[in-house]
Amino acid sequence: MKRVHIQFFAQLKERAGCGSASVQTEAGTVEVLYRELSETYGLAMNWEHVKAARNDNFCSGHTEINDGDRIAFMPPMSGG
Repeated sequence: MKRVHIQFFAQLKERAGCGSASVQTEAGTVEVLYRELSETYGLAMNWEHVKAARNDNFCSGHTEINDGDRIAFMPPMSGG
């Protein structure tokens, strides 16, 4: 079991009802963690539309999670 710090941004933050959380998980990758959190927090956005960062660096869904990591989830960003 790992403890990780989660940050949600924009629509994900609104949907989760919080900007951050500290959770315990057995998820091995960022994508598996997102899918787990989707059920817990009712996140309606499919993984394919989410950007993620691990310890302040953008990452893929296959990125492994370690105890103490900071994981951020963001919806797609549009420029203007």
